[in-house]
Amino acid sequence: MFEVITVKRGIAGDVSKLKKELKLAFKRVKDEFSEHLETINQNTNEIQTHYEYLCELDSKIEKLSQRMDEMQMFLEHQKQDIAQEMPKPSLTETEQRVFMALYTAEDSLLGYAELAMKLNLSEIMVRNYIHNLMQKNVPIIRNNDGEKILLSLDPEFKRLQATENILKISETMARQFA
Repeated sequence: MFEVITVKRGIAGDVSKLKKELKLAFKRVKDEFSEHLETINQNTNEIQTHYEYLCELDSKIEKLSQRMDEMQMFLEHQKQDIAQEMPKPSLTETEQRVFMALYTAEDSLLGYAELAMKLNLSEIMVRNYIHNLMQKNVPIIRNNDGEKILLSLDPEFKRLQATENILKISETMARQFA
C-alpha cells in the first residue's frame, strides 16, 4: 500500500508539475498572441492614419484640379478678349514691310540701323514707321541693351498674326520676306 501511495504521490507530483509547465506554456502563448494583437492594432491605427491622410490629399488634389480648370477657362477667355482687342488697323505698304522685317527677324531683336539696311530706308524713316506702327497699337517691344535700342514683336501677337493675319498682310508682301 505504501508503494501505491508513493506511486500516487509521484503521479500527482508529475501531473502537478505537468500542469504548471502547461499553464506556463499557455501563458507564454497567450502573451505572444497579446503582443501580436497589440502590433496588429498599432499597424491598423497607422494604416487608418495613412488612409485619412491620403483622403485629405485626394481632396486637396481635387480642389487644385478644379482651380486649375477655372484658371484655364479664365485664360481662354482672356485670350479671346486679347484677340478681340488686338489692333486691326490698315497698314501702308511700307508699314507692312517694316512689320514683316520685324516679324521675320531670325534673332528676333533688330536695331533701327539693321532694319534700315534690311529695308533700304533711312534710319529716321524706320523710326517714323516704327512710331506709326506703335500708334496703330502694334505691340512692338523696345529693349535697350546699353548701346542701342533693339526691337521685337510681342510673341503672343506674333502667334496671333501667324494664325489669324490680324494686320491683313498681303500674301505678296509675306512672300517677299519668306
